[in-house]
This record gives sequence, C-alpha cells and structure tokens, in this order.
Amino acid sequence: GFDKNPESVNPQLMGVFKSYGVDPKRKIVEFSVTPDALLPPGLKIDARHFYPGQFVDVQGVTKGKGFAGVMKRWGFAGQAATHGVSKTHRHAGSIGACQDPGRVWKGKKMAGRMGNKNKTQECLQIYKID
Repeated sequence: GFDKNPESVNPQLMGVFKSYGVDPKRKIVEFSVTPDALLPPGLKIDARHFYPGQFVDVQGVTKGKGFAGVMKRWGFAGQAATHGVSKTHRHAGSIGACQDPGRVWKGKKMAGRMGNKNKTQECLQIYKID
C-alpha cells in the first residue's frame, strides 16, 4: 500500500499499525486465507502473488465522462425526429406523476455526472502474468 502521513492517523489506528510493526497505510485490506497460507502483516502483495487461472475481484475508478444526458447516461431512446416533436429530441420526457405523489421518485434516471465512480468487477480470471 501507499504510506500515509502519520500526523493524519487517529491514535487508535496508529496503535494498530505499531502493534504490527508497519508504517501507516492509506488502505487496510483483510484477506481470508487458510492457516497454511498466512502472510506476515505489512507484506506488499504484487503480481507474483497470483497465478494464471486464479479468479480475482478487481476494484478501480471508472472513466469520468462529465455531465451526460439521459440518452448517453441511461440509454434512453429519445423522442421522434419529426411528427410534431419540437426541440426535445434528446430530452428525458416526463419525470413524474401528477398531484399525487406531487414529487419526483428517488432514484429517477435523469441527466447528470457520468462515470468517475468506484466499481468492482468480480470473478475475473487471470490469463497470464508477465
């Protein structure tokens, strides 16, 4: 992991790092392993730790795409190009009901920032390590 400034770590967490004899890190992760595969605390894990054919979960940050409309962000079909549609071809359309409920439902798919989110891709098989 990456080292963290010791001044920004709270005393309780600093005590945990000292008990294991490692410098403060930005991220702490636990792995469930069998007793015969135990690793010493603070060991740096790199690509050599894994082997081809093994399944892993990969975490990362998606590409940021800025402010996107509903067609790009959610795959909406959009409205007709002709037949009386005026200047709303790529718009979302209606966003709610009438007086009841008198609000927009939480989680309504609307335009907004797309990407730049944490994402976990599970069960990826390692093909080869070079």
